[in-house]
Amino acid sequence: MTATERVGLCHLAPISDLSRCALMAFKCYFDGSGKADTGGSCPELTLAVVSGTSAHWSSFEESWGHVLRTYGFEYLHATDAVAAKGIFRNAGREKITRFLADCVTVLERCCSIRSGRKIVYAGLRPATVTVSLSGYRQAFSKIDDLVPVEEFCVVQAIHASLRYCKALESYRCLCFFDQNEPFCGHVLDRVRSKRAIGSGPDWSRVSVSTSRASETPALQCADIFAWAVSRRAKLAGEWHERLLKIDRDGDYFDRDGLLSRIDPSALKCISALNLPKRRSAKRDS
Repeated sequence: MTATERVGLCHLAPISDLSRCALMAFKCYFDGSGKADTGGSCPELTLAVVSGTSAHWSSFEESWGHVLRTYGFEYLHATDAVAAKGIFRNAGREKITRFLADCVTVLERCCSIRSGRKIVYAGLRPATVTVSLSGYRQAFSKIDDLVPVEEFCVVQAIHASLRYCKALESYRCLCFFDQNEPFCGHVLDRVRSKRAIGSGPDWSRVSVSTSRASETPALQCADIFAWAVSRRAKLAGEWHERLLKIDRDGDYFDRDGLLSRIDPSALKCISALNLPKRRSAKRDS
């Protein structure tokens, strides 16, 4: 069975009735763009998460799988598609552009819609966290106990997912990461720590797993959001502009934002958890 044949078989449309979501599994898929340990060559790190109930994901997977089969691609990897590399190397620019546009159409149909602070259409909910790496390195000299940038991003993204989880009256938040993602370990450290679980109710609601992005349409969904936001300054086409207009929870942190919004007392509490030390962003020399 191919990856495109493994997508969900549910024929439900995206659900807009919040009251129907309470008993459905709530799943969140994460993907990042950029690396913190590149010696300054990468200006930003973006982490995207897309969250929703199992019914939301089933509807998305059916539509996504249809697009993949129509164009004859096994999966979407945004970087390779835009650069016409990997499985896209012989596809031709016109075909790739139409493929990406159709992928965005699926997301436009399946993602939630917010009016003010109220969700008026419940579907998949994207969220992105972007950090200026130079700003983060500068903040090391100003903020004691600053956590690694990957940990900072994933904690912010988890909180965004938990807010939507609570809005849909779900309890457990099932978090999925691509294999070898640096963000995953930071979440595992917390859900495995009795001190972290005891420090508040939220981490007791989180469970973690990994999957292969090439076999998981939901991870491909997170991938294209992370790619689009990290390259927002230079649009790759009309599909890219449409993607950035999809309603999402977006956060950006530069040096000043980090200094003004990070609570030192919260960092001390995190330090007291004695979580395993993981590699951090490099400091400025």
